[in-house]
Amino acid sequence: MVRHYQTISPPVYRGAMIHQRPARRRRSDGVTAAAAAVVLCAACGLKTFTTADGLNRVWRQCIEAGMAGTADADRDRVAAMAQHALRVADDPAALFASNVRAGRWHVISALDFDRADRLMRRPA
Repeated sequence: MVRHYQTISPPVYRGAMIHQRPARRRRSDGVTAAAAAVVLCAACGLKTFTTADGLNRVWRQCIEAGMAGTADADRDRVAAMAQHALRVADDPAALFASNVRAGRWHVISALDFDRADRLMRRPA
């Protein structure tokens, strides 16, 4: 006796099996985004997240790692994510790197955007 689940092939989505993981994105120098996030996490500190220059440096590192775009809105999102990590986490650098790598932009609140905007506009 053949059961119905033995005759059904697994679902296919755009030519790939659904249960397969997507390929890891690699930068031009062969570094994966996860490895770049580890480097990013190690480079971040409290002073990095509390100055406009530090946030711009983190944003450029995210661009190089392929985790953020080059638009001003992307810079604002990265700065707001840093403010979110400072507000929420015991280890802000690790939370920041994890959220940016996974693309969890939805966790940023309006408060984080406001704090980041105030910080970026502060005169040096």
